[in-house]
Amino acid sequence: MQINSLKKDVICSYLAMPLTKELSDKALCVVTAAGIIIGSPIPSEKSKDINTMIGFIGNNNAEIFTKYKENKGISNKAKLPGNDGFFTLKDVKLVSGTTTSDFDFIDIFFDQVIAVTLTQK
Repeated sequence: MQINSLKKDVICSYLAMPLTKELSDKALCVVTAAGIIIGSPIPSEKSKDINTMIGFIGNNNAEIFTKYKENKGISNKAKLPGNDGFFTLKDVKLVSGTTTSDFDFIDIFFDQVIAVTLTQK
């Protein structure tokens, strides 16, 4: 049986929060060794709107994820074990020291996260 780490489960819980009506005004704030990353989570499943960059990236990530599981013999319905895997944020700000960088999207690997919280968009 493949088990997620507690860290991964906590991060996934926070990822779902801004997708709810009650917390739709919040963004995810992730602390990593590279700095503080603030952005809006996007669902990991395939997007119907492939004509947008976010839709394209989401579909590409879903395809990579599916092929990875297939190559490793992991059931498509099974979760990746431990801290393996990543999540995607859009409308991203990376704050590192006194420098702020903006990105349309970023993939963050679970094992790189130090802390997570919600903040205002």
